Amino acid sequence: MKNETPKLLPPASNKNFCAYQKEKDAAQNVRGALKLEASTSTPLTLAGEEISIYVVIRNPFLVPVIIQSTETHIPVSLVDELGKKRYKKRLKENRKKEIKSIGKEDKKTELKVNTIDSVDAKIKVYSPRKNYFLVELIRLGLRLKFIMQDILQFFIVFLQFQLKNTGDRVAIAVSPEEEDYDLDLHVDIYGNVIGNISIPPQNYFRLNIYGDVEGDIKFGDIKFADTKTPENQVGIVLQPGNSLVKHFVLKTTKWLFFPPVNHTFQIQVRYEFDDKLHIDTLPFTINIKAPMRSSIIAPIIGSFFGYMFNN
Repeated sequence: MKNETPKLLPPASNKNFCAYQKEKDAAQNVRGALKLEASTSTPLTLAGEEISIYVVIRNPFLVPVIIQSTETHIPVSLVDELGKKRYKKRLKENRKKEIKSIGKEDKKTELKVNTIDSVDAKIKVYSPRKNYFLVELIRLGLRLKFIMQDILQFFIVFLQFQLKNTGDRVAIAVSPEEEDYDLDLHVDIYGNVIGNISIPPQNYFRLNIYGDVEGDIKFGDIKFADTKTPENQVGIVLQPGNSLVKHFVLKTTKWLFFPPVNHTFQIQVRYEFDDKLHIDTLPFTINIKAPMRSSIIAPIIGSFFGYMFNN
């Protein structure tokens, strides 16, 4: 019996085998963690000044990954400046909606009355003019109320020598293009729009809705079930070998009478590949020192109050 060398299959016959081998090799290389680096904008971090922490995320795998979110827990002595910015934006939008909502119910009532007959329509012609001045007066009162609240809050912060803490203990890092972008969803139940939901699409989130309404709840802007398409996808796709920079902007709640602290942040990066969610953690330590003006002003204030109590 002759020994015959095995014949190589033609390229067309090896197509499926090559595709399988490529996927197998890629799957074998998806091991370990993302390459993460963290640094501050300046080597010296002082209380009362903004502290920028940059997180560089690199994809070492041979397959794309989706970066869902980057966050870290912060102590009570720090405030998330980006979170405070989002809080002010929501507060401003809520105030505008509250002002615009004044008088809307009256207008709906007028429309219903006007559709009864022409006599009532003639009688109600002057009604909107009377309501207009009342509505504008109420709106002016609301604007003055909001202005007084802001002024009072400013004086409280000034007298306490510290910033208002929003209460958020988790800071969320964003990329430059994500900082001012929100996803607005209109909730539609039985054909009636009952409200809006504003969500930062760059972050991982789970939305739960509770209520006594039976039936389908629809969202007018996007479909939550279809998050794989580029226009509806939540997160940032990071191709193999690519990198992404996200940053935190933090600030101490006070700069006067601030004790120096050495804090270690545990930065968490949530990412997804192969329809599975993964989390990597990066520890990063910063040393926050008291500013020079604090060491000058604090003794002056202390000596003043000491003199007042002694005399």
